Amino acid sequence: MSESDDEDRALRSAALLNAQSILVARQRAERAAAERATCPQARRAHEDMASAYAQLAENARPEAEQQVSRRPAA
Repeated sequence: MSESDDEDRALRSAALLNAQSILVARQRAERAAAERATCPQARRAHEDMASAYAQLAENARPEAEQQVSRRPAA
């Protein structure tokens, strides 16, 4: 495996982990917004978005972990 391939995998892995972190942060923000929402429709919308972000983050995790496990030992 070339150095370029290793670098590409490392960058891909870092991007996936970054995306997962962003999704988790958005999930937290939606949960907080749901707690502050005054009308039931807004509360439900925020809860739905938080659930969607949680699902996306969960789906990103295995791929990111797989990328990390493929990295050769330094």
